[in-house]
This record gives sequence, structure tokens and C-alpha cells, in this order.
Amino acid sequence: MDGTVVASSDFPGPRVNVKKPTVSLSEETYSVDEDDDETVEVQLSHKSSKLIKIPITVSRDRAESGDYQVEGLSSDGELRFSPRMTSATFTIDTDEDDDADDETVNIRFGTLPSTVSGAGSPSRATLTILDDDRTVSFQRPSYSVAEGSDRDVSVRLNGQSSQSLDIPI
Repeated sequence: MDGTVVASSDFPGPRVNVKKPTVSLSEETYSVDEDDDETVEVQLSHKSSKLIKIPITVSRDRAESGDYQVEGLSSDGELRFSPRMTSATFTIDTDEDDDADDETVNIRFGTLPSTVSGAGSPSRATLTILDDDRTVSFQRPSYSVAEGSDRDVSVRLNGQSSQSLDIPI
């Protein structure tokens, strides 16, 4: 089935074929630093003359309770497209935590309504919350240097950071 429906009216005239849109996420992967937010865009393949409510499921993968909140969805977890809209967004706000690992959240559609013909691609996504609780250690336990001389000191960071780091010594 291609999503085409035939609309009829009470007056004589030509029949109009109306094709239902597909729905998809704008990205398959997202990443955000702790204590920041990520906007997720959902797209319809084309305009519709109807109100369309898309159920969105955001669930923990390696994230813990309290690591994030979802904003911009209705109380029943739906993202609403007014007639003629082809794009809508919701936000995942992340919180600072004390652990030192990256966490992931899964994003997918719930059971799609009859106002769309189905899910396009991508229909699922993963958000990685990048931990900013990085630790720095010296590569060697000790260094010596003669007075008045320079010495290179190597340090290690326990993971990647999307931010520049200042390391006071």
C-alpha cells in the first residue's frame, strides 16, 4: 500500500488522491555535553491538511534516571504537527552528574497514527551524553629538570572532550 487515499465529497466532481506523509528523524545520532541540551527535529515528507500527532519514545540505554528530561512533547508523549507543517522539534535537556562515563538515550517513534503512511529513515536515533567529568594524570610519576631549563611534561585525559581544557600546574 502506498499511502494514497481517495477523498470523496458530497458534491459531484473529480476525486482527489491525497498521499499521506511519512515521518522521520532528521539525524540517526546526536551528542551533547552534560548540562546542555539537544534539539531533535522530526520531519514529515510533505505537508498535510490534518493535525498529525507523532508519539515519541525517549528511553534510557546507558543513561541513569535523572540524567535528562524531555521538553516539547505533549503530556502523552506526542509531537504535534499543525496542518501544513513539515518539521517540528523537541528538546532533551541533560543534567550534570558525578560519574565519569558517557551515557546514551534511545529515541524512536511509538505506534504511528493513521494520518501518516509510515516511518521513513531514520526512524530511530541514539543521543550520547558526553561526560565532562574528565580527570587528568601525569604520564610519568615524577619529572626532574635542571634549574633554568625547560622540560616537557606529558599528561593524559581519561577520555575525549568536546571542550578545550586548561590544566593549571
